Amino acid sequence: MAPDLPDPEELPVACRDAMIGYSDHVKRLGGLIFELVSEALGLSPETLKRMDCAKDQVGGLQVLHQDCWVDVTPIPRALIINFGDFLQMMTNNKFISVNHSVLANRVGPRISVACFFCYPTNLNSTA
Repeated sequence: MAPDLPDPEELPVACRDAMIGYSDHVKRLGGLIFELVSEALGLSPETLKRMDCAKDQVGGLQVLHQDCWVDVTPIPRALIINFGDFLQMMTNNKFISVNHSVLANRVGPRISVACFFCYPTNLNSTA
């Protein structure tokens, strides 16, 4: 449900308030975690919360498919999500964790970021 809540009328009445409250608490927790990690890195507490979503135009990501490493081609303005083992377990294999690797190359710096929560930034942005 985070960062954007659906129309409350679309949520089941029986659990609407609980779902909205839970989402609010998770967003606050995520914001606090971003602040603490920023400070641990010696940065201002707002640094990670202000950062925009990282874009992959460098390439180098590979996934293991049928015992072969396959390149994942960067697609402009696309977001690639690698679901982890915990999410696979929690969804009863609805979302499958994937073995992946990131290769260094000479095109430019390669940055991989593990992110467990995306703090809502630029909610009105079309970028």
